[in-house]
Amino acid sequence: MNRAMSSSHAAEDNSSDDLMSKYQRLAAKYSKMRAQITVLKSAYTEEQTKCLDMKDNVVQKDQSVRRLEQEMESLDFRNQQLAKRVAVLQDELSQQQLNHKKAQKGGKQHHSSHSTPAHYTINGDIDGRHGNDVLDVINGELQSKITENERLHIRLNTIEADYQQKMADLQEQLRKTEEQNDEYNNQMTRSLATR
Repeated sequence: MNRAMSSSHAAEDNSSDDLMSKYQRLAAKYSKMRAQITVLKSAYTEEQTKCLDMKDNVVQKDQSVRRLEQEMESLDFRNQQLAKRVAVLQDELSQQQLNHKKAQKGGKQHHSSHSTPAHYTINGDIDGRHGNDVLDVINGELQSKITENERLHIRLNTIEADYQQKMADLQEQLRKTEEQNDEYNNQMTRSLATR
Protein backbone atom coordinates (compact mmCIF):
# COMPACT_ATOMS: atom_id res chain seq x y z
CA MET A 1 0.00 0.00 0.00
CA ASN A 2 2.90 2.29 0.74
CA ARG A 3 4.25 1.53 -2.69
CA ALA A 4 0.95 2.44 -4.33
CA MET A 5 0.77 5.68 -2.37
CA SER A 6 4.35 6.61 -3.14
CA SER A 7 3.85 5.86 -6.84
CA SER A 8 0.66 7.92 -6.84
CA HIS A 9 2.54 10.78 -5.11
CA ALA A 10 5.31 10.47 -7.69
CA ALA A 11 2.76 10.59 -10.54
CA GLU A 12 1.12 13.65 -8.99
CA ASP A 13 4.52 15.31 -8.58
CA ASN A 14 5.37 14.55 -12.22
CA SER A 15 2.02 15.82 -13.49
CA SER A 16 2.25 18.95 -11.32
CA ASP A 17 5.82 19.51 -12.61
CA ASP A 18 4.52 19.08 -16.17
CA LEU A 19 1.68 21.52 -15.50
CA MET A 20 4.07 24.00 -13.93
CA SER A 21 6.50 23.84 -16.86
CA LYS A 22 3.60 24.16 -19.32
CA TYR A 23 2.29 27.14 -17.38
CA GLN A 24 5.74 28.77 -17.37
CA ARG A 25 6.11 28.18 -21.11
CA LEU A 26 2.65 29.67 -21.76
CA ALA A 27 3.41 32.66 -19.52
CA ALA A 28 6.71 33.28 -21.36
CA LYS A 29 4.98 32.94 -24.72
CA TYR A 30 2.22 35.31 -23.58
CA SER A 31 4.77 37.92 -22.43
CA LYS A 32 6.63 37.62 -25.70
CA MET A 33 3.39 38.06 -27.70
CA ARG A 34 2.36 41.09 -25.65
CA ALA A 35 5.74 42.66 -26.38
CA GLN A 36 5.31 41.87 -30.10
CA ILE A 37 1.83 43.39 -30.11
CA THR A 38 3.16 46.57 -28.51
CA VAL A 39 5.90 46.79 -31.16
CA LEU A 40 3.42 46.05 -33.95
CA LYS A 41 0.94 48.66 -32.69
CA SER A 42 3.72 51.24 -32.53
CA ALA A 43 4.90 50.38 -36.06
CA TYR A 44 1.31 50.43 -37.33
CA THR A 45 0.70 53.89 -35.83
CA GLU A 46 3.99 55.15 -37.26
CA GLU A 47 3.13 53.85 -40.74
CA GLN A 48 -0.33 55.42 -40.58
CA THR A 49 1.26 58.77 -39.68
CA LYS A 50 3.69 58.44 -42.61
CA CYS A 51 0.80 57.58 -44.92
CA LEU A 52 -1.18 60.66 -43.83
CA ASP A 53 1.91 62.86 -44.23
CA MET A 54 2.40 61.54 -47.76
CA LYS A 55 -1.22 62.22 -48.64
CA ASP A 56 -0.92 65.79 -47.30
CA ASN A 57 2.27 66.24 -49.32
CA VAL A 58 0.48 65.06 -52.48
CA VAL A 59 -2.35 67.55 -51.87
CA GLN A 60 0.13 70.42 -51.36
CA LYS A 61 2.03 69.55 -54.55
CA ASP A 62 -1.23 69.34 -56.46
CA GLN A 63 -2.28 72.79 -55.22
CA SER A 64 1.12 74.21 -56.17
CA VAL A 65 0.84 72.85 -59.72
CA ARG A 66 -2.70 74.24 -60.07
CA ARG A 67 -1.54 77.67 -58.88
CA LEU A 68 1.33 77.67 -61.40
CA GLU A 69 -1.00 76.59 -64.20
CA GLN A 70 -3.34 79.49 -63.36
CA GLU A 71 -0.40 81.89 -63.36
CA MET A 72 0.68 80.52 -66.74
CA GLU A 73 -2.82 80.95 -68.19
CA SER A 74 -2.91 84.52 -66.91
CA LEU A 75 0.45 85.29 -68.53
CA ASP A 76 -0.67 83.72 -71.81
CA PHE A 77 -3.80 85.87 -71.75
CA ARG A 78 -1.78 89.05 -71.08
CA ASN A 79 0.65 88.15 -73.86
CA GLN A 80 -2.23 87.71 -76.29
CA GLN A 81 -3.61 91.11 -75.27
CA LEU A 82 -0.19 92.71 -75.77
CA ALA A 83 0.21 91.07 -79.16
CA LYS A 84 -3.20 92.41 -80.24
CA ARG A 85 -2.30 95.88 -78.95
CA VAL A 86 1.00 95.83 -80.85
CA ALA A 87 -0.81 94.75 -84.03
CA VAL A 88 -3.29 97.63 -83.64
CA LEU A 89 -0.49 100.13 -83.02
CA GLN A 90 1.48 98.83 -86.00
CA ASP A 91 -1.61 99.24 -88.19
CA GLU A 92 -2.12 102.78 -86.87
CA LEU A 93 1.53 103.63 -87.47
CA SER A 94 1.42 102.21 -90.99
CA GLN A 95 -1.72 104.23 -91.68
CA GLN A 96 -0.10 107.41 -90.31
CA GLN A 97 3.01 106.87 -92.41
CA LEU A 98 0.88 106.23 -95.48
CA ASN A 99 -1.18 109.38 -94.82
CA HIS A 100 2.03 111.34 -94.25
CA LYS A 101 3.50 110.16 -97.56
CA LYS A 102 0.27 111.00 -99.38
CA ALA A 103 0.24 114.42 -97.78
CA GLN A 104 3.87 115.01 -98.81
CA LYS A 105 3.17 113.92 -102.39
CA GLY A 106 0.02 116.04 -102.50
CA GLY A 107 1.92 119.01 -101.07
CA LYS A 108 4.71 118.67 -103.65
CA GLN A 109 2.23 118.58 -106.53
CA HIS A 110 0.42 121.73 -105.34
CA HIS A 111 3.58 123.58 -104.46
CA SER A 112 5.95 122.37 -107.13
CA SER A 113 7.51 125.80 -107.48
CA HIS A 114 7.65 126.33 -103.70
CA SER A 115 9.53 124.29 -101.16
CA THR A 116 7.54 122.28 -98.64
CA PRO A 117 6.82 124.29 -95.49
CA ALA A 118 9.38 123.57 -92.79
CA HIS A 119 6.86 122.97 -90.02
CA TYR A 120 5.04 120.35 -92.09
CA THR A 121 8.17 118.32 -92.69
CA ILE A 122 9.28 118.74 -89.13
CA ASN A 123 5.86 117.73 -87.76
CA GLY A 124 5.80 114.75 -90.10
CA ASP A 125 9.25 113.67 -88.98
CA ILE A 126 8.38 114.15 -85.35
CA ASP A 127 5.15 112.20 -85.76
CA GLY A 128 7.04 109.43 -87.57
CA ARG A 129 9.79 109.30 -84.96
CA HIS A 130 7.26 109.39 -82.13
CA GLY A 131 5.31 106.52 -83.69
CA ASN A 132 8.52 104.52 -84.13
CA ASP A 133 9.55 105.23 -80.53
CA VAL A 134 6.18 104.06 -79.24
CA LEU A 135 6.38 100.99 -81.44
CA ASP A 136 9.92 100.25 -80.20
CA VAL A 137 8.79 100.54 -76.58
CA ILE A 138 5.80 98.28 -77.18
CA ASN A 139 7.94 95.77 -79.10
CA GLY A 140 10.43 95.81 -76.22
CA GLU A 141 7.65 95.18 -73.71
CA LEU A 142 6.22 92.42 -75.87
CA GLN A 143 9.63 90.79 -76.23
CA SER A 144 10.12 91.05 -72.47
CA LYS A 145 6.74 89.41 -71.84
CA ILE A 146 7.48 86.68 -74.39
CA THR A 147 10.81 85.98 -72.70
CA GLU A 148 9.15 85.93 -69.28
CA ASN A 149 6.43 83.64 -70.64
CA GLU A 150 9.04 81.23 -72.05
CA ARG A 151 10.92 81.25 -68.74
CA LEU A 152 7.72 80.54 -66.81
CA HIS A 153 6.75 77.85 -69.31
CA ILE A 154 10.10 76.11 -68.78
CA ARG A 155 9.72 76.50 -65.02
CA LEU A 156 6.20 75.07 -65.13
CA ASN A 157 7.37 72.10 -67.21
CA THR A 158 10.19 71.47 -64.73
CA ILE A 159 7.82 71.71 -61.79
CA GLU A 160 5.31 69.40 -63.49
CA ALA A 161 8.06 66.85 -64.20
CA ASP A 162 9.24 67.07 -60.58
CA TYR A 163 5.65 66.78 -59.42
CA GLN A 164 5.03 63.69 -61.54
CA GLN A 165 8.24 62.08 -60.25
CA LYS A 166 7.41 62.92 -56.63
CA MET A 167 3.86 61.65 -57.11
CA ALA A 168 5.22 58.37 -58.47
CA ASP A 169 7.67 58.13 -55.55
CA LEU A 170 4.97 58.93 -53.00
CA GLN A 171 2.57 56.43 -54.55
CA GLU A 172 5.29 53.78 -54.41
CA GLN A 173 5.99 54.65 -50.76
CA LEU A 174 2.28 54.58 -50.03
CA ARG A 175 1.95 51.16 -51.68
CA LYS A 176 4.87 49.81 -49.63
CA THR A 177 3.47 51.36 -46.46
CA GLU A 178 0.08 49.80 -47.09
CA GLU A 179 1.75 46.43 -47.69
CA GLN A 180 3.66 46.78 -44.41
CA ASN A 181 0.47 47.87 -42.71
CA ASP A 182 -1.31 44.77 -44.01
CA GLU A 183 1.60 42.62 -42.84
CA TYR A 184 1.46 44.19 -39.37
CA ASN A 185 -2.29 43.62 -39.25
CA ASN A 186 -1.81 39.98 -40.25
CA GLN A 187 0.88 39.52 -37.60
CA MET A 188 -1.36 41.10 -34.96
CA THR A 189 -4.26 38.88 -36.01
CA ARG A 190 -2.05 35.78 -35.87
CA SER A 191 -0.65 36.85 -32.49
CA LEU A 192 -4.12 37.38 -31.06
CA ALA A 193 -5.37 34.09 -32.54
CA THR A 194 -2.59 32.07 -30.91
CA ARG A 195 -3.34 33.39 -27.40
